[in-house]
Amino acid sequence: MPGAYALERPQSISLPGQPVGVAAIYQRPDDQLPVLTAAAGNALYVFKNLKPFLKNTLPPIEIAEEERDIWANARSETVDVDAMCDALLSLQDSHQELSGRSLHLLALEPEDRASYVERIKDLPIVSEPSITAMATMYKNIVEERAPQCIVLGTEQGQVLILSPEKFAALARFNLPGAIACLSVAGAFETDYRILAVSRDNKLYIIKDQVAFLSHMPPHSMWAHSKAVSDLVIDLPSPAVDCQRIGKAILVTCTNGHLLAFNSKGRRLWEHAFSDVPLSCCAFDYKIKMLRGVMVATADRHVHVFTDTGLIDTFSSPMPLAGVAFDHIWRGTYVFAGVGTDGSLFLARVKKGADFTNRNRLQGAPPEQNVRIKVPKKTQLYVDQTMREKAHAVQMHRIFQRDLYLMQLNIARNYVKAIKKSLAPDVKTQDVSLHVDAEVHGIGPHFKVIVKVQNTSPKQLARDIHISFHADPTMYELEDRVVHLPCAVPGVIYRKATLVKYLESEELTSSPITAHVYMPPNPRPLVTALIEMPISEPLINVR
Repeated sequence: MPGAYALERPQSISLPGQPVGVAAIYQRPDDQLPVLTAAAGNALYVFKNLKPFLKNTLPPIEIAEEERDIWANARSETVDVDAMCDALLSLQDSHQELSGRSLHLLALEPEDRASYVERIKDLPIVSEPSITAMATMYKNIVEERAPQCIVLGTEQGQVLILSPEKFAALARFNLPGAIACLSVAGAFETDYRILAVSRDNKLYIIKDQVAFLSHMPPHSMWAHSKAVSDLVIDLPSPAVDCQRIGKAILVTCTNGHLLAFNSKGRRLWEHAFSDVPLSCCAFDYKIKMLRGVMVATADRHVHVFTDTGLIDTFSSPMPLAGVAFDHIWRGTYVFAGVGTDGSLFLARVKKGADFTNRNRLQGAPPEQNVRIKVPKKTQLYVDQTMREKAHAVQMHRIFQRDLYLMQLNIARNYVKAIKKSLAPDVKTQDVSLHVDAEVHGIGPHFKVIVKVQNTSPKQLARDIHISFHADPTMYELEDRVVHLPCAVPGVIYRKATLVKYLESEELTSSPITAHVYMPPNPRPLVTALIEMPISEPLINVR
């Protein structure tokens, strides 16, 4: 059974499920002792003096009317389970949130769905939210013993801010993805920022007093005109944790990198770890006015960062699955970590510790900020400006001439490229093809057959196009472009088009060109020149 433990008195608190977060907060300014809060399942549990005090269950999620109608029709005696599943799948494809029972039904094997529907069809349909992340936020002032609000993130993409007195919802925000982790800075009644990382590797910023997003429904967020910022930061991999340090956003990712962004989403710097990061926490070392994050990795190291980069690294006796940093008494700061084996590790910061000379990432060199003394307008610049004004028309004509020459050279090179593709065989980095052509008929109707063979040993050739070009005054083509979706190695594929010879006084012929190409590359891979025979005259027999 999951539990939370107090260090001063060995006592265990039983929880009904696996907690996603535990926090100690003050409900009122005059409180002497904080209350312990734990989020598990769809409820927030509050303990006073290590005894159960309150259970706050999140309200159920509103079920879509279409899904309610589907389950209402299932109560009839003759229910079509397959049609029911098809209707639920169409709702899911239209980006409609489904309830837990609908998702469970779609995940079952086809032979087990009928018994599941028969068992639960008469029960009321309810969709309960699932808490996935938890954080705290000061309510009106940022002080050590000031009242704090609870911030919760759910699997359905909701971010809720609960009051510290009655744990009622003060604000609610809807995000497109499930919440993986949260980070809060500021106070609710003044100015705050909430960083929310979703499971689809996107970081959202919830600000105070910003405009609503155009794609968000108006009822999805309320209280004090707060909304989600338009800025969305894409992450390369899932996040372990995210923290806002000053004006920088530090995100620890599972791919072994720590990324630093500014408030506008531009990447400032990144750090690569020697092993996978397991846990992360923010720290505030007030003695040295130092704020940053601590990241524990699987190789038993703890890395200390500020908003400018790495400043220190120390070892731990075991890999740490959870870390924390805070002061305990008289300016004594302690780092605490829980190992993957369940053991507890404590490390005290020395009072004379100096981190200023150990910063290994100073950012940009100071010479970068030194301005180069360059005169705004030199005599050469003035002379060049006067020359351009005096010869503006001539310069424009020279530009047009060079542009026409460039277009002419492009056309010549394109013709050369087509002529170079007249060989019957071609070999590229991906595939090699062999092309042959035949002409059937004596006229005036012909059938031109192009045979394509993939001569690669194992590589499959996809999306092959064959285009035919002929003299429009002499021949009429039925299909100018034929498509070969796939070519298996060793098999000969035949593609044909009908050609009609247009009647003329002189019995002449003209070649037909067949170009073989594979989009998106517009350059032909092979060009086949098909010599057409002279058409026999059409004789009408009476």
